[in-house]
Amino acid sequence: MPQQLHYELLVQAPLLLTNLREAQHCLCSPAQPRGLHHWFSRTGPPFASVPGAASFAWAHVCLVEPELLLSTRSAVQGTTVAVLVAPAPPRSPLGLIRRLLAERKGDLVEVRGLLGMPVPVFRLDSCVWRAYVPVTPLQDPGQYNVQVRVRDGLHKAVDVPVEVVAGDFPVEQLWFRRSKAALVPSERETAQVLQACRSCSPAQLWRGAFMAPCPGRVTTPYGVRRFYNGVWRPDYFHRGLDYAGDAGQAVQAPAAGRVVLVGREQDGFAVHGNCLGLDHGAGLTSLFLHLQDLAVREGDVVKQGEDIGTIGVTGMATGPHLHWGMFASGEAVDPSAWLDTPDSRAKAAIWKF
Repeated sequence: MPQQLHYELLVQAPLLLTNLREAQHCLCSPAQPRGLHHWFSRTGPPFASVPGAASFAWAHVCLVEPELLLSTRSAVQGTTVAVLVAPAPPRSPLGLIRRLLAERKGDLVEVRGLLGMPVPVFRLDSCVWRAYVPVTPLQDPGQYNVQVRVRDGLHKAVDVPVEVVAGDFPVEQLWFRRSKAALVPSERETAQVLQACRSCSPAQLWRGAFMAPCPGRVTTPYGVRRFYNGVWRPDYFHRGLDYAGDAGQAVQAPAAGRVVLVGREQDGFAVHGNCLGLDHGAGLTSLFLHLQDLAVREGDVVKQGEDIGTIGVTGMATGPHLHWGMFASGEAVDPSAWLDTPDSRAKAAIWKF
């Protein structure tokens, strides 16, 4: 037995033994299927199976490969790829102890995105983990790999090929008055907004499809590339949806979440203006910019459809409108894919995963 594992067993065995009854779900049998087969039977989303992953029939599951399913293997720029992982159940007491040790460390399942960077992974139920891999308009089209590792010493690594397909993003000219064009975010503003976008609480507060935060029409879609006052911005893309509306019109929470950012123009949020950040949990956050009034405080937990503020023209805005940005694993993705619309359902309805 390796020395490190022997030491961990001696130190942590008493704690592990107290949880063995709780962990009996890991010793799944073919007569009591678990993992993605169980999850699929309850939720029914159209997963795309991964070649080389464990068989969907638990009677033939391979102990050295996790069961692995993706929402899509051909991702248009701006979409989110859901990765669901079900490690093979331990078939021996030693295997169970190895699993428990890895779970106690909190890093049993690791998923790395298209550029090899780790993305947050959250446990859905007793045997299934999920990660959201974002694909932005700045990701070059081509073939990439999503890397999945189960860190219990019982699984081998799996690299899943994912094709990134070019999106059709328009280009527009945007002109600001000299006073607006001179605005730059302060270090404090940038740091607080970035922290909110990367907020990543494990508890999933949202359920089902998101709703539009206001009834107005979308004036600027996600992904638009821009010239600002005639100057091309090569690293810029519109990180959300702009909704038309009158100043003072109510803005509702698109899904349940916890308020993690309340920024005010008077406190130095010169570019974002009055803004709010909602952490929906499990790797998803929303950002609302250019608001007039703020109806919530940091730390509040809001329900879907609850008023959180009003449309305004604060910050770097040319007129009254709402900007709704959505972030998966800290990267801006297309919010429209999370709405229950015919178009989102045709694209595998990511919110079902």
